[in-house]
Amino acid sequence: EELTARGVVVASAQYTLLGEASSSRLSVADAYSDGRDALFWLRNHSAELCVNPSSVTLMGVSAGAWMATTVGYRHPHETAGVVASVGRHDLATGRTWARGYQEQVCGSTVDEGASCWSELSPINHVGPRSPPTILLAGTADAIVPVDNSRRMQQALNMAAVRNCFVSLPGDGHSLSLIDGGVGNQLTIALAAAFVAGPEPGRRAAAGAAAKWHGKACQKRTAPRCRESVGTSSAADTRTSVAL
Repeated sequence: EELTARGVVVASAQYTLLGEASSSRLSVADAYSDGRDALFWLRNHSAELCVNPSSVTLMGVSAGAWMATTVGYRHPHETAGVVASVGRHDLATGRTWARGYQEQVCGSTVDEGASCWSELSPINHVGPRSPPTILLAGTADAIVPVDNSRRMQQALNMAAVRNCFVSLPGDGHSLSLIDGGVGNQLTIALAAAFVAGPEPGRRAAAGAAAKWHGKACQKRTAPRCRESVGTSSAADTRTSVAL
């Protein structure tokens, strides 16, 4: 609601969760494919949704944060930004998982060296063209150690990628999930400011989207479409995909 109140279009993507997978043949590669397909579907349908395909920001918490960074860094030309909260950015740190879960994730354990542990670790895809990124983590996170986000920021800094890392002392893995909590409020506020941007930038984005889609959007008469590309102060064409 905080994002939509600022005129941001939010699309929530469903993807494979390994803990709920009905087939042992599913792996983390299938989850990545789901997130990638969601990004490309949104961009391919941007005209009918009246959103600017060049302004898609990927957001996620926990597994969704891994998804956002993995998809965003592997497809930087299609991603305007990433907001990742309590994400595991280096899958190799999962060597502490039970052997059976490691095998489900990548078909083998980390120490047995399957290529997917490296290929699907977002930290290994950071480069000069990676999208601007916000990272959030709790220093007391027992599920995904805060060092995952610290190392990710170091990689982003080395590649000269704009980024912001916020660590919350004493917070655990659920910092972004507790409604009304400090971590939850901070995540939403940072995401809203990051995606929506300052007011002049939002108006410029609205104009850019109108030019981008031309008459295809102008012919639409539904209020939702007009609000997406119009000139009112509530209009914004930034788009966020929540993962």
